[in-house]
Order: sequence, then C-alpha cells, then structure tokens
Amino acid sequence: MTRRRVLQLTSLAGAAMLLPRLALSQTMIGSGDQPGTGEAQIVTEISANHGHQLSLSPVSALVMLRETKQGQPVMADISGQSGHPHTIELNHADLLALFVDGQIVKVSSRDLGHQHQLTIRLEILS
Repeated sequence: MTRRRVLQLTSLAGAAMLLPRLALSQTMIGSGDQPGTGEAQIVTEISANHGHQLSLSPVSALVMLRETKQGQPVMADISGQSGHPHTIELNHADLLALFVDGQIVKVSSRDLGHQHQLTIRLEILS
C-alpha cells in the first residue's frame, strides 16, 4: 500500500468518526439559516437500581469532555434518592465515545458492599 493510499484511508476514517458529532451539533444548534431543535438527551439505565440517578445533560457532557481533555477524569455522583453514595469516573475517552458511538457502559464505585452498572446513551430526538 502506498503512503498516499494510507493517508486517504486515514482521512476517510477520521471523517467517518466526526459524522455523528456533526449530526449532533446540527441537531442541537442548527446549520445555516435553520436553528437546531436542541432535542437531544442522555438516558441512563442503572442495574439493580434503588433510587440512584445520574444527572447529565448533553451540554454538561460536552463541558466535561472539554474539562477532561488534559487527562484528568471527572467523578459523577449517582446517589440520587438512594440514601448512600456511589460515583462513576468519566474520562475523555468515555465522553468522546458517548458522542461518537452514542453509548457507554460504566461501573460505579463499590459502596456498602455493592456497585451498579450504568448504561449511558445519547439520544437524538426527532
């Protein structure tokens, strides 16, 4: 394979990775003269849930994505109404995967002898 072909394939792969993010940004903020609908949400399913909740919006996830760019993860609290703590660690790769792939799976901290699995999805509403 020639160097030129490798560069072409690399460029195509990079462009393919950007398409979901471009679709999200056009949905949320619009393009040209058309305003975006702003209709995207993050939905979280928590295994064996007993009152836990992750409060995360697409905008706050974008802010976290920027904050984690330097390599320092953020800790998100999922205590909710459960009466006891749990956290999840979100790093730059996690947040990028949320926007590119539309879903990530994380495991919470182990507290009071148990932990939870979270499936976090970015949904673009039509």
